[in-house]
Amino acid sequence: MKRAFTSIIIGFILAPIIKYILNYYDLANFIILFYVLSFIGIYFIFKKMKYWSIWYSLGWIFGIILLYRLLENWELFLYIIVFIIAIGYNLRFKIKRSLRI
Repeated sequence: MKRAFTSIIIGFILAPIIKYILNYYDLANFIILFYVLSFIGIYFIFKKMKYWSIWYSLGWIFGIILLYRLLENWELFLYIIVFIIAIGYNLRFKIKRSLRI
């Protein structure tokens, strides 16, 4: 829980600072790099989501909701898709497990 709150606070602090600096100095190439790094982060989220519990997924989407003003529309869309896939995977796993018993 401490890690989640720390990540949210860091996101609130760093995202607007980085975007402001990149826009202020008109560093379009770095903005693209920033988006590429976002895609890499989303890729690693996909790789780890099979280990997520439903509560973890709900906490994660709650953090995204808190940060929605700092995200671009496409980022928010991708994060919501990741959340839906994670919940679907967990529900499918729980249903399969309950049918075996």
